[in-house]
Amino acid sequence: MYVSRLNVYPIKSLDGLSLDIAELNAFGNFTYDRQFAIQDHEGKIVNGKSNPAVHSLRTRFNLKEQLVVFEEELKQYDFELRTDNNLLNDYLSDHFNKPVQLIQSIDGSLLDNPEESRLTIIAAESLKTVASWFGWTDVDEARRRFRANIEVENVPAFWEDGLYKSGKEKLKFRIGDIVMAGTGPCPRCVVPSRHPETGSQDHGFSKQFAEKRKHSLPSWSSLESFGHYYQLATNCLVLASNSTALRIGDRVSLA
Repeated sequence: MYVSRLNVYPIKSLDGLSLDIAELNAFGNFTYDRQFAIQDHEGKIVNGKSNPAVHSLRTRFNLKEQLVVFEEELKQYDFELRTDNNLLNDYLSDHFNKPVQLIQSIDGSLLDNPEESRLTIIAAESLKTVASWFGWTDVDEARRRFRANIEVENVPAFWEDGLYKSGKEKLKFRIGDIVMAGTGPCPRCVVPSRHPETGSQDHGFSKQFAEKRKHSLPSWSSLESFGHYYQLATNCLVLASNSTALRIGDRVSLA
């Protein structure tokens, strides 16, 4: 089994970027992953949970040049993340029809639960299975809805359920020269129920997902002990590393 895809989401809740090499920073998360977020005038993060207008923003990133490109139907807008703060804030404020600003943090504090999850991991087959449940012809739709960092190939669907146990016990595993620990399943919010481009919601999605998940649990899963079945991917932390990056093709093994 090996890493088949590495994903980062430079601006929290916006489009992701697939990398061949994903660097780890000193805090144990991928450099650039959720490094930026959109914040409103009350100090609240504007994300897909709270504002469906997030989904209509199409972005591309050039990480080397620290450039973000917002693509609209007839034009595009380029912003330099290091210098174009005011222009970028104005663009985003117009989109959300209220004052917002882009904030930055490299320590992982913009992640949803940094104490328990710096990265998320999932079997590629899990995404394919979920896509089949809902008739999504492209597995990329599942990928964009569930937004995991690490995808693993040559393992069965829901393989990632075997990377944690009930209770507080953490299971160790290794990717290349990096030792990690699974801390538990990743609970899901409203975002996976929304179309990743239009934001339109599939009503009843979470209930339907939970039913299918319940009836598809592999023998190695302890998901039922975590309260509900609307969960996908495994939260994990970096324990030790002789490398500063993960790479496509890195071997995955239980420690």
